[in-house]
Amino acid sequence: MNAATGSAIVVTRHAHVYNREAMLPVQPTLNCAMRAPPLIVYERNPYWGPELQRQFLHGATKIRGTGSLERAVRMIGEVPGSLFVMDSHAGVSECLRSVLGLRNSPQPFSTMLIGSNHINGLEWAARELGVDHYVPESIRGDELAGLCRRILSRTMPATEN
Repeated sequence: MNAATGSAIVVTRHAHVYNREAMLPVQPTLNCAMRAPPLIVYERNPYWGPELQRQFLHGATKIRGTGSLERAVRMIGEVPGSLFVMDSHAGVSECLRSVLGLRNSPQPFSTMLIGSNHINGLEWAARELGVDHYVPESIRGDELAGLCRRILSRTMPATEN
């Protein structure tokens, strides 16, 4: 029930919000609890960010790419349930240091490291340091998007990913 108007609000499986009586779209407010968590992609050379934007073109999930770890850390704190995707080519040690630094973050989030051939032996060390998901660089864009959808659906099942 919407306290301001007294009308019932319906949230669909695809995170569209409607006024039940008129079935008209309702503009969500900034404090809306149904806000879709973003995918935050850290990489030095844009590749995965644009690919994920293409894969999520018609979904509610926002893809936010950055070449700055400081900016990525700030973005993680904006919306609960974010997925932080890191490309190991941007610097494995920097990625792992950021994961360690985020351990005590007040916002829940997941991390994914896209590996490369030269760090395959570091997968378990990365997991022990806090990386939730590790994928090889040979993954296709649609496979990566599918994995991201599954991860995000666990944190916010009412959103379309």
